[in-house]
Amino acid sequence: MSKSHIKYLVLITFFFILSSSPAQAYISFSFPNLQSQLEMGKTYTIRWSGNESGVVSLVLVQDKGGRSDTATIVSEISSTQGSYSWTIPTGLYASDGYKIDMRGKAWAAESDYFRIITPTSVSTPTPIQTPIQTVTIISPRAGDTWQIGKAYVIEWRWSYLTGSGDTASLILINDKGGRTEVASIAPAICGSCGKFVWGISKDIPANSGYKIELRGKALSAESGYFSIVAPTSPYVPSPVVAPLPTAAPGDYDNGTVVSSCFSIQNNLRYRTRDWSVNGEVSTLQDFLATKGYLKSEPTGFLGILTMAAVQKFQSDQGIAATGFVGPITRAKIRALTCN
Repeated sequence: MSKSHIKYLVLITFFFILSSSPAQAYISFSFPNLQSQLEMGKTYTIRWSGNESGVVSLVLVQDKGGRSDTATIVSEISSTQGSYSWTIPTGLYASDGYKIDMRGKAWAAESDYFRIITPTSVSTPTPIQTPIQTVTIISPRAGDTWQIGKAYVIEWRWSYLTGSGDTASLILINDKGGRTEVASIAPAICGSCGKFVWGISKDIPANSGYKIELRGKALSAESGYFSIVAPTSPYVPSPVVAPLPTAAPGDYDNGTVVSSCFSIQNNLRYRTRDWSVNGEVSTLQDFLATKGYLKSEPTGFLGILTMAAVQKFQSDQGIAATGFVGPITRAKIRALTCN
């Protein structure tokens, strides 16, 4: 064999030995590094790369003045995961000289030195805010004069720091010569709605020293003093007139009209007029007058006075005081007069 052949075989053997040798194992941390300052209480992502694989643990080590394990970050994690989110415990000692050790079964790797610092700010919990409720009656005003037989708007302002309202009642009080409750104006209304139409009935005595009290679950308010005076002229209800039942579909109940009773076939709303419901607004007004809820002659127009009278009738009968004359209210009127 020639010298050139021997030299060639030696080179081939050398390269074969190099190519068959296993690659050197390594793990390298990219975070934390020498510039890192990790704040207690915050969360950071530990990052690394390398060619080692297996289950490892991550341990926080303090290497200043003697190496010691400070805390186990995670006891089992795959080395190929490459990252891990860690929230710095608040009970650590603020210092430099910290490292993170990655420990496998037969090998270990560590990060650069880094610093752990105290929190930059301490959060103060927001105190719980207690809801504040206020209510003010703005009508009637002190010195007002209201007349029996007329309707007036009771108005108030109801506010919450948090929340939107409450159920309330309206009470008529006389505070002249001793406080007495004269009448329940509305036993259950929407406290946050702010308005209620009240028709003053003939049962209320003319007098001064009146107040209106609004009562809620957790608060109450009173109006200023006002007076209630007698009506300027008496009212005698007109004879009952039974209208012909014609109306649009859905607002009409089929049935025989009985001339001796108040039978209303149409739903009646605020601002409804006689011509659109065959005279039934006047029929409603006649009924309210005979029951003492209305002190004016029939107009054929469902205005604020008639709506207030309807609300009072509904309240007395245990019906929601909306002022809308629908199937429930019509049935109640028919039951009271036609049976």
